[in-house]
Amino acid sequence: MENWIAKQSFKGQFQGSMLEHSNRCSIQCEGMVRFKKLEEANRELITKSAGDARCIRRNKCINSLGKARQRLIHGLEGTQVDTIRAKSFANSLGKK
Repeated sequence: MENWIAKQSFKGQFQGSMLEHSNRCSIQCEGMVRFKKLEEANRELITKSAGDARCIRRNKCINSLGKARQRLIHGLEGTQVDTIRAKSFANSLGKK
């Protein structure tokens, strides 16, 4: 429902599909991050966004990746996961 409302707020199908693409990247990154595949998530999302015609700017996906990385850092704090290691992996995303 939230995606539908967000899409409706834009004028034109193309802008809506760009938003959907960006959201999908962010969600996909978070999903892979949870399974400790941070490097794969970074590589795959940047590769996909670079070749996706719906993404006007490659930075749109990289920004989504950054947001997912921030959520990862905050989400892992207070858990039994090794927070320092998690932060170091998360901070390495997007630096290639």
